[in-house]
Formats: sequence, C-alpha cells, structure tokens
Amino acid sequence: MMAFDEITVVVRDSVTEAAVPRAMVVLNGREHKLTDGTGVARFPHPFPRSVGEIHEFLIFRGMEFKPFLLSVPHTQLVRIKTFAVLLEGQLPPPAMGIGWGLRAIGANASLSQSLDGVTVGILDTGIDASHPCLNVIDGFDSGNHAYPFSRPISPHGTFTAGLIGGIRIGDKGIVGVAPGVALLDIRVFDTAGIGASRDAICKGVRWAISRDVQILYVGFGSEKYCETEEHIWREAHDAGIVVVTPTGNTMSDNKDVLYPARYFSTICVAACGRKTDLPPYEQPILSKDGAWFLPSFSRRGPEVDVVAPGVAVCSIVPGQPGGKTLYDHCSGTSEAAAFVTGVVARILAAHPEIKNARSGEKTELVRALLHANALPLGITGTGAGLCRLSGNDTCTP
Repeated sequence: MMAFDEITVVVRDSVTEAAVPRAMVVLNGREHKLTDGTGVARFPHPFPRSVGEIHEFLIFRGMEFKPFLLSVPHTQLVRIKTFAVLLEGQLPPPAMGIGWGLRAIGANASLSQSLDGVTVGILDTGIDASHPCLNVIDGFDSGNHAYPFSRPISPHGTFTAGLIGGIRIGDKGIVGVAPGVALLDIRVFDTAGIGASRDAICKGVRWAISRDVQILYVGFGSEKYCETEEHIWREAHDAGIVVVTPTGNTMSDNKDVLYPARYFSTICVAACGRKTDLPPYEQPILSKDGAWFLPSFSRRGPEVDVVAPGVAVCSIVPGQPGGKTLYDHCSGTSEAAAFVTGVVARILAAHPEIKNARSGEKTELVRALLHANALPLGITGTGAGLCRLSGNDTCTP
C-alpha cells in the first residue's frame, strides 16, 4: 500500500455533523494544531522513535472534558491519508447553576456566614472582570497594563473563578463554592495565556502579599524546581496567605506532583471524578466504595492534601458582547484546586480564629481542618481523601 507524507484530521460534531472549528488536535503530546473553519487539521506523518511505536491523537474543543483519544500503530498510520473524528455535543449547564461538584463536597447549601473580608487572588491567565456572575475587585498584570484589563484570550482564569466564586444572576451563571467572594485578577501569563515566566509569577505573588490577600489560587505548575520561587511561596505562607495549588496534569507515566504544589507551604490538590463520568479510554483507579475514580491525567503523590472534583465540571467562560453567558465543561487538577479554594474561603469566613491566626499558622490550621473533614477514598496518593466542607456532610457522586 502507498505511504503518505501528510495526514488530515477532520473533526465534526456527533449530533449536528457540522464541522468543529478551533478544536485542538494534539499528536503524541508534542505537536498541536487548531482545526480551521472546515474542521480540518493537517500534520506531517510522524517518524517512529522505536519499533512498534503507537501514535496518539488527542482531540477536543474548548475546555470540554471528554476528548477523543485515538491510538494508532505506526505501521498503520503511514497508510492513512485522512480520518474523521466525531466529538460529543456540548453538555448544557447544570440546573439552577449547581453542578455535581458542589454537591460532592457538601457546598450546595446556602451560605450561613458572610464572606465579607475574605479575598481570593487568582494567579492565572486572567479573569473577565466584566462578567456579571463574578465579583472582581482589583487586579495585577505582569505586563503592566492598567486595571480593569481587557477580556482575556484564555478562558482558564474565568472558568476557575466561576468555580470559586460564581453567583447566579436570574437564570444565568454557575454557583461557585463561595458565591460572590471578592476576587483579585492576578495575570502572570503572556497575552495568549500560554506561558508564565518565573519573574512574572514572583511579581504576582509579591503583589498579592502587598494587598493582604487571604487566599491565593494557583492555576499552573512546573516540572522544574526554582529556589527563588520556593522563597516567594514561603513568603506568602509566612504573610498569612493560604496558597492552594493543583498537582498538575499529565499524559505520561510520570505522575510526580508539580511545583509549587510540592512545597510544604502550599495546599496540594489532586483531581477525582464520578464513576459515571468515566471516559471510555480510561483505566480507572476506583475508591474503596467504587463511586469515585482517580483520573489518569491527575498527578498524585505523598504531597497531596486532598482531592476534589476535577472531571466533567461546568463553569462560565468569558462572555460575549450583549451579555450572553457562555459555559464549558472541563477536566483538570486546576478545577479541583478551584473547588478547594472555595472551601478555604468558607472556612475562613466561618472560623475567625483561623482567619485571624498568626501568619505562619494559618495555612497549617486550614490544612488540619481539610484533612479532618475529608472522606478517605482508599487510593494511594490522594492524601486525606475527598475534600468536604464539613466532616458531617454526605458526599454523593
């Protein structure tokens, strides 16, 4: 059979059969391209790095949680010119804006205490501060732009902000764990929302310290240790900031926790999911009761404090002119860390003795309460278990 020099991926919606533009196609975890207006992405045929190599195509749109994963032996791939992929249609937002994640951690009940005086800095790609479902009060941009900033290109910061502090406006919006909590938009990524320099990260953390931020959510991680960064995270800890960090996502066999989640000065969070949301290609590690699973993308290890919902969660993304509220579904440890950030906000609101504790003690008091309230899952590398707002809450998938 004839071997081809190029392979074409055609992406369509499984319901409408319409082309899906701007879907991400990732080849072997290295090369990535967005589909064009006709749903097409093209790659040169990859060269094998070993005998019998299997090539993987990961295809998804937006931030959705059910990507299409295709594994093809090299001997077959060189004979393929075009293949079509059908992506599942987008799910609707949850009824009344209350997603399964809130119920899972016992945070779907109305607030019994005021969140006044609790501030959450979101160290990420940027928040759409004009979004009516968010209470953004201030911001810092490592690029020296004046606040309020323009709408961010990347939806990641707005998505996680919705999970932390989203509020319901009429029949629109997603209810966050700490609805209406004061948010500070700390932009440390480049304008495209792809990379963040160490210098930008350190500047953002120092700005948070200068503003007496109480909680700092971190939406990223790195494989590489940096002494300067370790010092800045310790500065935040010693200044009385509770830093909540994701373990990181991976498609490889390396499951080691990323930095800054490895540092003892941070709260380290891995992701879990409901068995009912198990993607078809997943080989799950199930909890002892069989209701929860640890997704393969979630890094894990002895540094983990708790796990939280990180599979098939829904939140808001930057709005459109005219005020239209948009939603998306996503999976990741960043989403899990956002849930825990909201729980920490409610802990500080309900426990003034922790909120007003000496700077170096605050994180440890929060950590102890998170551990005490967690639901053990019986899975190695998941810390104390599933994060819950209270140890008496029943947590149903």
